[in-house]
Amino acid sequence: MKHPQDNDRMTVREHLSELKKRILTSFIVFTAFLFVSLSGSERLLKQVMSDAADLGYAVMIGAVQDGFVWRLILSACISLFATLPLIIFNVICFAGADNSLKAVIINVLKAGAVSGLIGCGAYIGKRFLIPVCFLFLRTQAAGIEGLNVMVTLKDFMRLYLCGILISALTAAMPVLVYLLGTAGLITSTGMKEKRPYFTVIAFVLAAMITPPDVVSQIIVGTMLILFYESGILVLKCLERRNDKTCIYRSKKDA
Repeated sequence: MKHPQDNDRMTVREHLSELKKRILTSFIVFTAFLFVSLSGSERLLKQVMSDAADLGYAVMIGAVQDGFVWRLILSACISLFATLPLIIFNVICFAGADNSLKAVIINVLKAGAVSGLIGCGAYIGKRFLIPVCFLFLRTQAAGIEGLNVMVTLKDFMRLYLCGILISALTAAMPVLVYLLGTAGLITSTGMKEKRPYFTVIAFVLAAMITPPDVVSQIIVGTMLILFYESGILVLKCLERRNDKTCIYRSKKDA
């Protein structure tokens, strides 16, 4: 596979061909993991329902197809996480890393580090954040006389996966932004210019992944915006360090 280490030697067609190969490779690996994980998705869903019971929730099916749909979504999430190191590796390599063995090893370590942080964040979310949030919500609902704490599978799974997603992004965002900034794919100025668009996208995404209540949507949307702002701060620090390095080298050469 050709690496775009020399932009002067690669035409637009070659760049597109390289991008196509990397996307196709990631998609094939993702699809393979998806078919494998589907076989264990029923056991995984039962584990989630066991967690719900431990938290004091009675989960009910809102529609006949919900069981299959959420098994498929869980399988897709597992497959995406399993494919994540390859996706990050391809992004870093496509950004301009050379083809030497040393560079490939460094890129593998970078991809592994980001994937590891995402995995740790997801585990912390499942282990600590989700129980705290669900116990708080159950306590509030149980305090109202005459109400039984019941939730549909759809609403429970959306909150469950949303908590894991927030924790994973929190853990990996600084390092991921740093790597993308080092590769020259993003800048603090560019992120500032796109801030209004991301704000809209954040609340649209929050409306899609949370139950239809305003409080959950505002909390998730605000968290996504805070992640975005933290990325801008990380890039500013990186750019300030690069500027100081350039000034130092200029004085040294002079």
